[in-house]
Amino acid sequence: DAKDELKEIQSALEESKPDENFIARRFRNLKRMAPEIVEVAFETLKNPLSGVAEVIKRVSKKMAEDANR
Repeated sequence: DAKDELKEIQSALEESKPDENFIARRFRNLKRMAPEIVEVAFETLKNPLSGVAEVIKRVSKKMAEDANR
């Protein structure tokens, strides 16, 4: 479901005049399903390389936490 929401956001952003209300609803739905994804999605939309860096940072943090258990 989260992937579908992200695809809908991407499609809406590709339109010549994106519908802000539609996009806001998609992000609210996404936030309910997977709050951690919203932050990464925003970062990726602002700056794709930064979004990838954020994913890497989160994965490395999770791996470090798992190693310390």
